[in-house]
Amino acid sequence: MAAFMGFISLIVLVITIYGLVKPDKLIKSESMSKGKKRLFIVIGWLVLTVILAQVPTGEDSNNSPSSKSENKTEASVNTDSINKAKAEAAKAAALKKQKNDSILAVVKKDFHNKKDEFSDKVWIEPNNEPKYTNQNAVYCYFEKDGGSVSNFRLRLQYTSDDWLFIENVIFNCDGNNYTYTPEKVDRDNDTRIWEWFDEQVSAEDEPLIKAIANAKTVKMKLNGQQYYDVRTMTKAQIYFIKQAYTYYKLSGGQFY
Repeated sequence: MAAFMGFISLIVLVITIYGLVKPDKLIKSESMSKGKKRLFIVIGWLVLTVILAQVPTGEDSNNSPSSKSENKTEASVNTDSINKAKAEAAKAAALKKQKNDSILAVVKKDFHNKKDEFSDKVWIEPNNEPKYTNQNAVYCYFEKDGGSVSNFRLRLQYTSDDWLFIENVIFNCDGNNYTYTPEKVDRDNDTRIWEWFDEQVSAEDEPLIKAIANAKTVKMKLNGQQYYDVRTMTKAQIYFIKQAYTYYKLSGGQFY
């Protein structure tokens, strides 16, 4: 519509210019002077311009009452969709938190708190933790300070009749191998020998903890300087590592 009206306006303008240049050609009247003919043509052009200006072109259709109503309806629908999505997300988050809290309530029963007498720190330790170092064991525990948890640790204790001088441990979790190399291994002896390490687990070694937690069978090959020993983790040891990992992650714990 707008293009058509522009075309009509252009024709009117051309005719007007032609009439101003050659008024006798456009108005064949002997009784009118050229000046009057030009004045008549100008007046006619002004009248036509005013009339054309009043004809709707369709360009302002978006400003019509029906268009404004449609835009308002569309905006309302978008707002309703956003609010609905937010409500569904909030509901999902609340359900997830409720589920996590329920799991934590069960998991916490497998642990006890050991208060650090020199700070506000509390160690969250599993109930299968051995009382003495000269006992075979492998377990995980972590630190809690206020409402946050950190410092997830792996402790392994090995006792035997002969020294191994442990250098690394290969964990075979349902057929998948993970090698853990401790930074420091402590040793002691009496009638028997015992070796142990107790270290914070890094992000690089988190897959090992996750693999143990999800495994049905875990074997450990403890590699020493000259010899090695193979041990199989008990169901209880696997279970408590899984519980420690679950407790730590659901409490917001991170590995670095």
